[in-house]
Amino acid sequence: MRALLLLVLLASGAAAQEAPCDGEALLLERAPTLHQMLRDPAWVEVILSSPVEEYQGDVREAASLMGEYACHYVGAVATDDNDPYLLLFVREQLVALLSEPVGIWSAALEWESFAGTEGPAMRAAFAREVEALGFRPVYAEGTLVALSYGALEFGADRGVAHDLALYVDVQEALGRLTPSDLDVGDLRAEADVLGRAEQLLTRYPSSAFGERVRSPFARALTLLASLHPVAGAETWQVGVGGANGLPFGGDREALVYFLTTYPESKYVAVFERLLASPPLAIPQGGLDMIVVGSSGSSEGATALSQSMLDAGIDVVGPVQLVSQEWGVAFRYYPADDPRLVEAEARARDLGLTPSRERVDAGRLNHIDWR
Repeated sequence: MRALLLLVLLASGAAAQEAPCDGEALLLERAPTLHQMLRDPAWVEVILSSPVEEYQGDVREAASLMGEYACHYVGAVATDDNDPYLLLFVREQLVALLSEPVGIWSAALEWESFAGTEGPAMRAAFAREVEALGFRPVYAEGTLVALSYGALEFGADRGVAHDLALYVDVQEALGRLTPSDLDVGDLRAEADVLGRAEQLLTRYPSSAFGERVRSPFARALTLLASLHPVAGAETWQVGVGGANGLPFGGDREALVYFLTTYPESKYVAVFERLLASPPLAIPQGGLDMIVVGSSGSSEGATALSQSMLDAGIDVVGPVQLVSQEWGVAFRYYPADDPRLVEAEARARDLGLTPSRERVDAGRLNHIDWR
């Protein structure tokens, strides 16, 4: 990555020859709190985890690169058509440097204990500054754990391509994903990732940004399709058959939000059917799965599930069966539930070959669906 950063700095330096920009001075002017945290040795000591030496190079790179980024962001350098692409590339490198929970921010910046009575004001100033530069501060349990993607506005004179603008929108949604490994949140951000990435892939199939959104697109689709109610609970859960496993969370309203926000999506009919006739998970006991495809691996079952969703078939996702083989579940209900017969009939109407597999709901709830 250091070689890539060098290329970025060289490229930005070439542009700066036409209109020099002092990145550090600009960062000090526009984001003094961020500048202090990246430059002040005292703050660096707080920011870094032990051993300090492991991340000193990253802090130096981030400090230098943040200044270069600020120059591009405020338009103080050339504003030719290549600038937006360089700006995005530099921002991606900064997010990579500043978003590892075990990396630069791992000490969680004990604002109040380090900054004393100025801590709350410093925290608020930091948030304003980074958001004004197109980043989003990410907090977990009240402490800063990362910088991620925020809203990014380009000037009218930059001539931004439509696929690039959509890619920036996808990144903004990615920046809102819940940072915790234990909780997926309400999945509203995932709904935006799916809807915006689908627009990019559909409208601009040859875009260079397509491959960069496929992985988050697939993750969002898998999570949303797996949403389901749990017997005896008011909330919905993610993961096929999951009732109390990891990650926690999910909300039926995420599907409603997607239908309202992205009415032209090819997944609208799929999600409408899942809302109208969802599966039902239980914490313990026998759970009957209607299986409509199989694979020897979770990756294969996930890919098969996604291809069915692409074809408009409302499967709910991959699940490991008693045989240890992986299947694609169409629906599941408590053992011998009358709705199983209806689900099997509808699967056959769709040209599928359903089979009924009984699994232990308790075992499913010990699976980490992350």
